[in-house]
Amino acid sequence: MKKHWVAIAALFSVLPPGFAYAGQPEALVLSTWNIQTLATQGRKVFDTSFARGPKDYKDLKLVEKTLAADVYALQEVSSPAAAGLVFPPDQFVICTSGQWSADAKGLGPIYDPAAIKAAGVKPECHDQAGSLPDTAVTPGLPAGQPDPLLKQYTMLAVRKSSGVSVTKIEDLVGLGVAQNDAGPNGTFVVRNVRWGLDATLEKGGKEFHLLVVHMKSGCFDGYLRKDRWDAKVDSIHPSKAAGFWAPRVVTSVHGDR
Repeated sequence: MKKHWVAIAALFSVLPPGFAYAGQPEALVLSTWNIQTLATQGRKVFDTSFARGPKDYKDLKLVEKTLAADVYALQEVSSPAAAGLVFPPDQFVICTSGQWSADAKGLGPIYDPAAIKAAGVKPECHDQAGSLPDTAVTPGLPAGQPDPLLKQYTMLAVRKSSGVSVTKIEDLVGLGVAQNDAGPNGTFVVRNVRWGLDATLEKGGKEFHLLVVHMKSGCFDGYLRKDRWDAKVDSIHPSKAAGFWAPRVVTSVHGDR
């Protein structure tokens, strides 16, 4: 039986442009990338976010060029336009979680499935520069201040020259539960946790699923201890956990704030 090879490149890997595994000409390189609160120029998601400028996007493009992945599972991207600053739409198809559209329609942060369905909210894929919308700016927002309209979303970027196509993509709305986050002066703010993306990708007549998830970590509420876990994680081989032994399902999971 013919084997289908999948490679996952993390950001700490150094891969030259055009990287391919020796003896595996059909290798597919996947990368998962949390681009910390990526927004368009000068905009901020949080007080602690970095307001990026032209040099910053140039540096991020250099990282992308170094990774040279075929498919990127992305986290913490605030809009399709922001994604396009790192993944040019003449080179990539960019698929955005429907959560971005839901928030633009004012349906969050507590999402009613019936309202989501009635509004026709679903993931959107863009492959032209003119089709990459940005999140609206809050009227009267002072320069340098975080914009409450900016949120974080999961996205997918597929290199057009890779031979990979997106045949189906769906939201995992159920992951977008309401979360009480610490606000100013001891208050709490209800914030939208990210939806997941379930993408069916195809290359060379073979399909596989890529699940993009950016989970709420809770790392600031108490660290995870191995004796609290149900699974015996020491017995799970890393390659099996990453999905190498299940060629039809590859999972990308990120969690922080």
